[in-house]
Amino acid sequence: MKENFMPVCENVLAGRRFHGTGDVKKKTAIVFILIVMALLMNGASVSAAGETAVPDADWTVLIYLCGSDLETRDGMASYNLHEIMSCEQPSYTTKLNEETHVFERTELEPEVNVVVETGGAKEWHNDEENAPWGLEIASDRLQRYVLSHDKNEEGFYPLVFQEEQPLASMADPETLTDFILWGTRNYPAEKYMLVLWDHGNGSLGLIMDDQFEGDTLYLHELGDALSVTDVHFEAVLMDACMMANLEAAQTLSPYADWMIASEELVSGYGSAFRQWLHALFQNPGCDGEKIGCLICDTTEAKYASLEEPHASLQLTWSVIDLKEIDRVTQQTDRLYSFLCDMYEYDPRILADSLEALLGSSDRFGTGRKFMRDLSTSLDDGTVVKYIDKEILNDLSNALDDAAEYTVNGQLHSEASGISRGVFSDMTDAQREVYVKCCRSAPYLALMDAVLADWEAPDWVYDKTRRLPEIGTIPFLSEKPELVIEDDIPRIRGNCNDAALQRCTYELYREDEDTGTLIKLGSDKASFTWIDEEAGVYEYTMDRPGTWPKLEGELCTIEYQGEFNADEYNLGEPDVSLYDIPVQMGSDQMNLRVGFWRENKDTGDAEYNYIVYGLAHGYDGSIGAPTRFVDPLSSLQGQEYRLLYPVYAEDPDSGQTEYEIGDPLTMYRYLELKEKPLPEGTYYCVFVLEDCFFRDTRMDMVRLYYDGNAFMVQED
Repeated sequence: MKENFMPVCENVLAGRRFHGTGDVKKKTAIVFILIVMALLMNGASVSAAGETAVPDADWTVLIYLCGSDLETRDGMASYNLHEIMSCEQPSYTTKLNEETHVFERTELEPEVNVVVETGGAKEWHNDEENAPWGLEIASDRLQRYVLSHDKNEEGFYPLVFQEEQPLASMADPETLTDFILWGTRNYPAEKYMLVLWDHGNGSLGLIMDDQFEGDTLYLHELGDALSVTDVHFEAVLMDACMMANLEAAQTLSPYADWMIASEELVSGYGSAFRQWLHALFQNPGCDGEKIGCLICDTTEAKYASLEEPHASLQLTWSVIDLKEIDRVTQQTDRLYSFLCDMYEYDPRILADSLEALLGSSDRFGTGRKFMRDLSTSLDDGTVVKYIDKEILNDLSNALDDAAEYTVNGQLHSEASGISRGVFSDMTDAQREVYVKCCRSAPYLALMDAVLADWEAPDWVYDKTRRLPEIGTIPFLSEKPELVIEDDIPRIRGNCNDAALQRCTYELYREDEDTGTLIKLGSDKASFTWIDEEAGVYEYTMDRPGTWPKLEGELCTIEYQGEFNADEYNLGEPDVSLYDIPVQMGSDQMNLRVGFWRENKDTGDAEYNYIVYGLAHGYDGSIGAPTRFVDPLSSLQGQEYRLLYPVYAEDPDSGQTEYEIGDPLTMYRYLELKEKPLPEGTYYCVFVLEDCFFRDTRMDMVRLYYDGNAFMVQED
C-alpha cells in the first residue's frame, strides 16, 4: 500500500490542475493527500465489525457493476471486485493535534458501506477455479453484495451475498432505481456515492448489457432513474469511457454535487478501487470533492505502475462541480446564440470561426469524432477576432470553475475536463438519442440550419428562432479542387472560400491477380501554402512511395487523430495515433500505434512508431469504443493475423470484408518501420472534412508505383 501511494504524493507536488479558487484549493488538496499518505505509511490493523454494515454510516458507496463483454471476454469486472476485496480497512486513523503538533491515533468504527450489484455479463470469471477469493457470481440473475468489515482466512474482505433479483437489463432505468432504493434503505448514510461501471459512449449514454444485446442506458433514462429515488448523491463516479461531458453533467446536476469521470477512453482496469476506497475508509469525513481528487490521482498512479503506457498517455480524469453546470450551460448557450447571429450575417465568417474554435480542440474516442473538448481552443486568436471576447472569457471561466480538478496524460495535456457531443458528426439514430438529453436550443437550431437531412424538435423553436438552411452544399463557398501535378494528386483551395477543417487520404493497392482493391489505410494529408498572402493552400499525400510494415509485412494502418503532447518523452510535440486491424482467434481487434516525426524541418526526417498494445477497438455490436488495451507483454507468443479491408463502394455502410494475412507471432516489442511500397497499381482518395465535421470524398485517382515514384494512370 505504501508503494502504491508514493506516486500520488509526488504527482500532487509536481502540480495537478486545480481550477476555480486556485492556490487555496490546491493547497487544501495537497495537505489532504499528504495526510492520507501518512496514515497509510503507519499501517493499519483490521477492525471486527461483523458481516453486516453499520447503520447510519458516513458513506454508502453503491457500485452498479454491469460486467458486459468486458467481463465475459476479459474478466475486467472481476479484476475490480478483487481490488475492492483487497482494500485494507483500518481500525484507527491518525490526526494532527493542533496544540502539540503531534500525530495521534484515533480508534475508528466502520463508517463506510460498500454495496455492489452484479449483472450484465454472459459469464463471470471469479469462481473458486479462476480466483482464490471464490466469489461465485451468477450470470442468469442479478445479485447484491455488501463488503464485510472482517478479513477472512485468505486475507480478503469478502463480499457477502445479500439477495438476488430475476435477470433484467442493467440498462433499464427501473433496474438502477431499484438498486439505489434497496441500497439506501438497507445501508443508510450521511453521504452517498454512486459508481456506474461499464462501457461509456459519451453523450450517447453508458451501461451496455451483454445479456440484452447491448441494451444501453441513455442519459435521459439515467435522469429518469435518479429522479424517482429521492436520493441526493455526494458524488457520482462514472467508471466508463468518455462520460466527462456536458450532457452527462447536466443530467446529474439535480441529483448530485460532484461528478468524477473521464473525457477519453477508460482502460478496462478501471479506477484505482483499492486505493481510493482505502482512503475513504481512513477519512470518512471527507466530501465528494476530496474523494474525487483522490480517485483521479490514485488512478493516474495505478496506470503508471501497470504496463499500460497508452492508458497513461491518454488519461483524462476530472472532478466536476455539478453546482456550476447551470452556469456552463448558460455560457455555452450564449456562445451558440452569438454563432447563430453570425450565421445569419455571413455563413463564411461562421465557418472561419468554427474552424478555429473546433479545429484545435481535443477529440476523444477511437473510430468516432463526436466528442470534443469544450475549451482547448477558446484562446485561439482567430476565434477572438470574430467572437465577442467577453463571451469566450466568461465561458472559459465557467469551465474552470466547473472542472475543479483535472489529471491529464501527455496526449491531452490541455484538455479542460469537460467535453461535448458534436451533433453534426452523429448518425441519424445517434441524433435521435442525443436530442433527448441536449439542453441547448441555440446549438440544435444551428445544427438544423446546417444539416439538410435533419430537423430540430418543436421545443427548440419554443426557445429560439429558426435559421435559414444552408442546404446540401458540402462547403459554404467554392469547394477545393483535385489537381494532378508532377504525377501526384493534390487538393488545392483558398482558405477564404472554403470551410475546410481537415484533409486525410486513403490508399488502396490493386491485387494483380484478382483486381480487388485492398485498403492500406488512411493518413493525414501534408499541408503547404502555395500563396500564403492570397490564402491559397495545398494538401498532398504524406511520404508518398512509403508505407509502414509490421514485422516486415505491409499492413493496413488507419489514422485516428493528432494529439498535442508538448512534454512527450519520445521527442516531438505532434503525436498521432493509428490503429492496425488484426485478428486474434476469432476476434477482430486493433494494434494501437503512436507515431512522431523527428527532424521534420530538415531533409533527413526520421519516422518513429511505437506499438502500445492490443485495443479491442470500436465495437459495432454495442455501438461504443471498448475499454481494454492489452499490453504486448501479456500477449507474447500468441498468434495473430493482419487484416486487410476490401474496398467498398459505400464506406459508411458498416459492412467490411477483409482479406486475412498469414499467421504471425506476438512479441513484447513489435517492429513497425516506414518502408518503400512494392511496385504496382494503387488508388488514392482524398477525404475532406468541413467545419461542421461533414465528410466529402473526392474522385479516386489511379496511380502506378515503379519503385521510385508514382505515375498517374487513366482508368
